Amino acid sequence: MAGLTFNTNEAINFQLGITKGNVEKLVSFADEAIARKSEWQDVTFEMPNGKVKKFQVKFDVVDGKKTVSTRRNSKLATLSRTSFINKFFGRFRRSDTKAFDKAAGDVIKRYTLTRHSITNNPSQKAAHEHFLGKTELQAVKPFINENGYTSVMAPSNVLKELAESQPSDEHIALVFDLDSTLYTEGDYIFDSTQNVKSLDPELPEMLRTLKEKHKNLRIFINTQTPIDAEDLMSEKLNKCGYNPALFDFKLMRGDTELKYNGQRAHTKCERLLSAFEELKKQGWEPAKVKFFDDNDGELRCMKSDLESTKIPLDCYQVHAAKHFSDYGKLISRSAQETVKRGHSETQVNCQDLINKAEAKTQHYYYMLRG
Repeated sequence: MAGLTFNTNEAINFQLGITKGNVEKLVSFADEAIARKSEWQDVTFEMPNGKVKKFQVKFDVVDGKKTVSTRRNSKLATLSRTSFINKFFGRFRRSDTKAFDKAAGDVIKRYTLTRHSITNNPSQKAAHEHFLGKTELQAVKPFINENGYTSVMAPSNVLKELAESQPSDEHIALVFDLDSTLYTEGDYIFDSTQNVKSLDPELPEMLRTLKEKHKNLRIFINTQTPIDAEDLMSEKLNKCGYNPALFDFKLMRGDTELKYNGQRAHTKCERLLSAFEELKKQGWEPAKVKFFDDNDGELRCMKSDLESTKIPLDCYQVHAAKHFSDYGKLISRSAQETVKRGHSETQVNCQDLINKAEAKTQHYYYMLRG
């Protein structure tokens, strides 16, 4: 199979071009590898410089464990499969070639494993339950996306390691957007909590654990939710299992008390730095910031504006909402209207749901689950 192209940018060395054609070709290839289990399959990728790289992939299941093996398929690669020649020639491989091989192999593995999961899980259930159940969340494998941010299905995917670590005195700031990050998006004018749903059911208990174990950890809400909707915001948090008191700061749009450099704080970064200034008066300064948001623009601004402060920042782009609230693309209009009216959700097959998604949404799902 040919025509799979990779791009390159400053954020990350190599990234698959997220096009409908590339996604369809990878899906077709993954399905073929699964159908021809234990056999090596040929696939080619095109590097940004136009060079074509040949690979082989093999899918197998041994004692219930799924594995995907990849290897280069050039003449030299074929020769170097002997340990002696590989030891000699391996020293001379260019660093960019090694990085490309790793990126291409990672994409192949993730697509193949996800496709196998889909074909072996044809059950009918509500759209979000295909992605947000406990089993699905635990299966998610974060990856660096085309913008250089760590893409996750939900924050708990990457906070689990911190929650299970030994107690520490490190000053850590966890910063969360709300709409399409912690819960489903809603209109705050004449709104209610009737249809709001949590996008990360594991997170409330995890945050409580983090606060108990790490005494110098601070948790922030940083949202474009207007300050006059604070009561509604608290209701939504409560419905999704969060105690609003768990958050040390609630940074909301339009809060005139938030100042930065003597002026009213407008952006998310300015609001966060305003909170840091208040905490500094109490002897607390962040040694590390973890910022979770679904919006690429907000992540980009936060990264750019915090650079001058020299505070280490990890940006996480939360993708769950794409698989939950974007019904106009993921499920039929009739099902969307059913949800809006507050009735039971239309049951869908995972494969049908994915097939109706745009190319980028499909790619993210295959990468996160595989």
